[in-house]
Amino acid sequence: MHGTTRHHDDEDWPDGARTRRPSARKAVSRLYETRRLSALRRQIRDEVITARAGKRITTDLRRRHRADELAPARRTPCGERGLHRRAALQ
Repeated sequence: MHGTTRHHDDEDWPDGARTRRPSARKAVSRLYETRRLSALRRQIRDEVITARAGKRITTDLRRRHRADELAPARRTPCGERGLHRRAALQ
C-alpha cells in the first residue's frame, strides 16, 4: 500500500510520520521553525525589558524603520498627506 512501506531506518519513526508529501512536510517544518523563532524573539524581548528596568524598547527594526518613514506624514495636515508621500517617493 502507498505510504505504509517501512524502511529499515524507520523503526524509530511513528506510523504515519513519513506519509506526508514532501511539500507538506516542508510546510509543517517551516511552521515549527516560525513558532520556535517567535518564542525565542519573545524571550529575548522580555529579557531585554527586564534588564532595562521595565522600559520598553523597539526590537523590530522593520517596524521602527517604517515608523520613522511615516513620522513626517503624520505631522502634515490631511490635505497635504498625499502630496507629501508622492514627493517622498520621487
